[in-house]
Amino acid sequence: MSSARERLQFELARLKARVSPELRVLAEQAVKNHFRPAPAQPAKENLASRVFQAAMAGDQERRKDILAALEHRIKNGLN
Repeated sequence: MSSARERLQFELARLKARVSPELRVLAEQAVKNHFRPAPAQPAKENLASRVFQAAMAGDQERRKDILAALEHRIKNGLN
């Protein structure tokens, strides 16, 4: 006696034999195109990252001031 899995595989093979190869290729391509993962969106920069980048690009004294102000804003929950 065959298992349910074997019966399903047999039925699937029988159905595939009835479908033309050209149509099967088109269907497989349609499925691949439909389920293709979307390209990853770049993360939007927020104010903190822009300020941090500006601080890293500036001179040492300005960097200290900007980072101190940024740290103060983060600690106090200011936006």
